[in-house]
Amino acid sequence: MDDETPAEKRRKSTEKAILRFYKKQIPKTRKKRLDVPYEWEEARDFVQWMEAKGIGFTHVPNEGKRSGRVGRNLFKEGGGQKGFPDFLIFWPRPPDGSPGIAIELKRQKYHSHPREQKEWLALFEKWGWKASFAHGADEAIALVSDWLELPKSS
Repeated sequence: MDDETPAEKRRKSTEKAILRFYKKQIPKTRKKRLDVPYEWEEARDFVQWMEAKGIGFTHVPNEGKRSGRVGRNLFKEGGGQKGFPDFLIFWPRPPDGSPGIAIELKRQKYHSHPREQKEWLALFEKWGWKASFAHGADEAIALVSDWLELPKSS
């Protein structure tokens, strides 16, 4: 026979239920994808290269998550456009006469190409710009070097 009082049984049952509940609440750990640089690291290397070459560009700080309605509203009211390219290069102009170059920089792996980004790059191409995704700083440097007909040495 069981020597537990009804109050002890309820307490143990409650403890088990609480443990089951909180066990479900423990977030699953995601494996960090550290085998390739993050996008901001690729951007840093690309910017350093462009600055060393004297290329006139701007970086559009459009990446990142915005939390809640306030973050989204500030982005939208401030003129932010979802999917706008990361880098616009204005000078020097490509030898073919294009107005500039639009680059959407991505990680070398673990990237996606959202519909809005594809639409923006297509618009830039329609407007006569050179526009492309670049997977990593090396690919971005190669694209810009080719379009501006720069010497191959970095």
